[in-house]
Amino acid sequence: MKAINTLKTSLIDKILTIENQELLEALQTIVNSASDEKVKFTDAQKAMLQMSEEDIKYGRLTTQEALDEEDMAWLSGQ
Repeated sequence: MKAINTLKTSLIDKILTIENQELLEALQTIVNSASDEKVKFTDAQKAMLQMSEEDIKYGRLTTQEALDEEDMAWLSGQ
């Protein structure tokens, strides 16, 4: 799995440096055609998605601002 993540990161780094619009459009076509594949989730991933849906349904949400404040409090040792 580490090899895949390393490859992804390497590709992202290289794509960020490309200025050729035609090349970027060609890459986008390739990526879009690959994304047409069905995503297969594990049972654990399906359970996590279901829990997320229930959290949304019942309003158990946190704003980004609240998360940032919690992070800052934690980082400052409060």
